[in-house]
Amino acid sequence: MNIELMTRYRKNIEISVWMLIIGIGLFVNLSPQPVVQQSQTILNIVILTVTAYTIVYYRFVAPRWSTAELILSSILVYTVFVFLVAHFTGSLQSVLFSLVFVPILITALMLGVQALLIVVAGEVIWLVTEFYFYFLPFHPGISDPHILLWEKLIAILLVSFVAYDNSREIFTRQSEHELLEQEKETIRLLQEREDAILQSMDDMVLSLDTNKNILIANDSFAKTLDISQNEIIGKNYDSLFTIKKTNSVGDAIETIDLTTITTKEVEDNDSKETGPTNFRLQTLNNDKQLFVTLAISNLTVDLKDKETPNDMVAPGRVIVLRDITEELQLERMKIDFVSMAAHELRTPITAIRGYLSALKEEATTSLTPEHNKFLDRADIAANQLTTLMENLLSVSRIEKGAFNLDVRKTDWVHLIGQRVEELANRAIERGLQLNWEPPKENIPEVLVDPLRVSEVFNNILSNAINYTQKGSITISVKYEPAEEIVVTSISDTGPGIPREALNHLFEKFFRVSGVLEQGSKGTGLGLYISKEIIELHKGKIWVESTFGEGTTFSFSVSTIHNLKLRKQFEQENAFRV
Repeated sequence: MNIELMTRYRKNIEISVWMLIIGIGLFVNLSPQPVVQQSQTILNIVILTVTAYTIVYYRFVAPRWSTAELILSSILVYTVFVFLVAHFTGSLQSVLFSLVFVPILITALMLGVQALLIVVAGEVIWLVTEFYFYFLPFHPGISDPHILLWEKLIAILLVSFVAYDNSREIFTRQSEHELLEQEKETIRLLQEREDAILQSMDDMVLSLDTNKNILIANDSFAKTLDISQNEIIGKNYDSLFTIKKTNSVGDAIETIDLTTITTKEVEDNDSKETGPTNFRLQTLNNDKQLFVTLAISNLTVDLKDKETPNDMVAPGRVIVLRDITEELQLERMKIDFVSMAAHELRTPITAIRGYLSALKEEATTSLTPEHNKFLDRADIAANQLTTLMENLLSVSRIEKGAFNLDVRKTDWVHLIGQRVEELANRAIERGLQLNWEPPKENIPEVLVDPLRVSEVFNNILSNAINYTQKGSITISVKYEPAEEIVVTSISDTGPGIPREALNHLFEKFFRVSGVLEQGSKGTGLGLYISKEIIELHKGKIWVESTFGEGTTFSFSVSTIHNLKLRKQFEQENAFRV
């Protein structure tokens, strides 16, 4: 039952009913046919009755009844009306006989198949009854009356079939239309929700086509440019802002193209010493500068079947820019504070160490053993504080990009031998066996800053000595000609490192909790500084450990045969002959 369709066209149906009543009224009162004139009084009574019913129906009943009740009552009343008119105007021979098709058409359109069958069956019964009780007795002069009856029956059945078939098509189209409207409404609601989410994001989001034209931009982006969204959409982004890759101190290096830069290039850039803070956005209308992180994803559309992923194309890109200017400024303020504090503390610490050294030289013989013990402890504490200050200064220089290298051709085996010799006594004092045998194979010279790399080696070897309670420490050097690198490994038989701590070892201020905390009172900066130094040398540092069995730290440096790296060092003014 298509109630919605009936409701939608109720006004049109009312107009059609009034036209039907007026048309029948004119026919009854103006027709010269004797059969019509004989029944004129009865027909006018029927017309007046239906007129009154129609006025009451559409003006008083319709607003109160349900649509289904209205349809049923309408078909009943107007079907009886049509039957009476046809009956009193000659039944099967009436020119108004075709009006009996109206209830069939309305039923098929409004009430469906079951109601249509009931109406058709009622009309067939009425037709047969009229034929035998009215038509034959009152029209004896008609030749072949049964043929006329069959013609009327076939006409009713044909009209019923056509009405049913058309109404089914109408119902199908109406259902499809309703589904389409529902889908459109669902899509509209989803679009509104997605747009609300997009516009409420604090991050700047924009979508670009392959010609750099802006397809979508959210409120945050519009506010940053101080331009309305309508003025942004469709414009080339080059006319609104530029975005540049920056170095570690925030100076622009090169302008990037958002439509061609790859996600890998962004990720590689994020892995450098300044982290993800290495893009600068500059607006052209108000000359605003922001430091941002960058996230890029392709705007993909499947032009064919979803099961054919090879047909995916990327007509544009979605760019997410996060403003980290304040975070970067705060981070730099912290770095500057640490650097300033370390510089300011260096002078009094140096003075303390000097006075302690003089006191130990001059007064050792006159002090008691216990006083000398206190003096040694003060000297050790002063040295530890000096190490802390130097580490803090190194961290601040690294994060400012001011940690410069003085790369030279260096005999690696000789350098490692010297560092081992310097720390050998510490290992012996702790009862540890220090294993170092220079490699028998020829090791090429390497490209390193001897001072900085010695700091890395000393730090790792010192950690091995401090954390190993018993056993041995083994130092090995291996040359890998395929990659033109030299790998140095330091293995110990200490307690090992828990698996969950391995990924955090090279982070600032990270210290392994538990048993390893008892081995040393370090600051958690040594391995971070070591990692940064090795990466400045374009090398790698890594760790392998089995908890309870021991740990191996390894790092690589390049040989002088790596001409590409040597040229890079020369361009950075880091290489010295």
